[in-house]
Amino acid sequence: MPVAIQPRKLNAGKTVFVASFLLAFFIYTYFIREPPAPRHPAIHGSTMGTTYTVKIARSPLNREDLAALTVDIGTLLGKINQSMSTWDPDSEISRFNATASTNSIAIGEDLMEVVRKSIHLHQLTEGVFDPTLEPLVALWGFSTNGIPPASPRDEDVEKTGLRCGADKLVVERGGRLRKLRVDLELNLSAIAKGYAVDRIGTLLLEMEVMDWYVEIGGEVKVSGHNQDNRPWRIGIDWPDPTSAPGESLVRILHLESSAVATSGDYRNFHRGPDGRHISHILDPRTNRPVTHNLASATIIAPTCMEADGIATAIMVMGPKQGKKWIQATPHITGLLVIKEDGQFTVWESPEGTFLDGDTR
Repeated sequence: MPVAIQPRKLNAGKTVFVASFLLAFFIYTYFIREPPAPRHPAIHGSTMGTTYTVKIARSPLNREDLAALTVDIGTLLGKINQSMSTWDPDSEISRFNATASTNSIAIGEDLMEVVRKSIHLHQLTEGVFDPTLEPLVALWGFSTNGIPPASPRDEDVEKTGLRCGADKLVVERGGRLRKLRVDLELNLSAIAKGYAVDRIGTLLLEMEVMDWYVEIGGEVKVSGHNQDNRPWRIGIDWPDPTSAPGESLVRILHLESSAVATSGDYRNFHRGPDGRHISHILDPRTNRPVTHNLASATIIAPTCMEADGIATAIMVMGPKQGKKWIQATPHITGLLVIKEDGQFTVWESPEGTFLDGDTR
């Protein structure tokens, strides 16, 4: 026959202990324990007179590592800026420019690496890319001296041009650099941001972060895939000064483990006394701002330093020479926006498999 089971007597002490434990666990879980690091963190800041963004997809970092990475990125960018900013009179490049000597000078690793690459691009583009145009940059009103009250005289343009030329710059052993003219001055603004992007990418890979996006002032490098496990999507603006960045796009690029940079004169320019459009992009062959109808040049390359420098070089060349150079150069993809009769036309290199017409 069924046997009635007597209920156990409640152990008050044990009940209080269990309840206290559960309460403590709840408080620790929801109020005390540090929350996990974000899966797709983003780091933002200012550098080189512009802004930077670092996005990480599927981050393997804990909160402590992410905080350390944020500090390391800021420190790295500060170091590069201190090395290459012509706007900082105490920077390494400013001190080199101010040196009135043809004796060789020891320079840091960052500056040396960018100078070496600049000289390589100077040779690769047959002198079109030139890292020694600082005197002309100042003459045409794009330096710390501000916009001149009048356009420079022809004789001043020619005289200043004699101070420029990468053939007057010598890289020597032991990390030393020498001028062949005491008044030679460097300006690496056409390549420094790309270098900084590459350096941040290297830092991320060293921390075993494989899926990332790094951008400084519009120069971009990506690795792996985005948080949706798809290629990173990079918008390319129409060269329209009345549109905000990202507002009106020519193309959306789908990139994996490559870099992209765009150069144009539609944002950085000023008007001369006669109302003329004066581009900040200077042609070392004429010592004057470019006047052709190439509105912007976008370059995809293995490194952002290459993409940055080559985009500027193509803007100097103009549309006809620029197309030929891109087609003749392996591992480079280009997109040019040309202004004709008030309308934009787009040219893409035939190898442009990364480019598509999707602007959604």
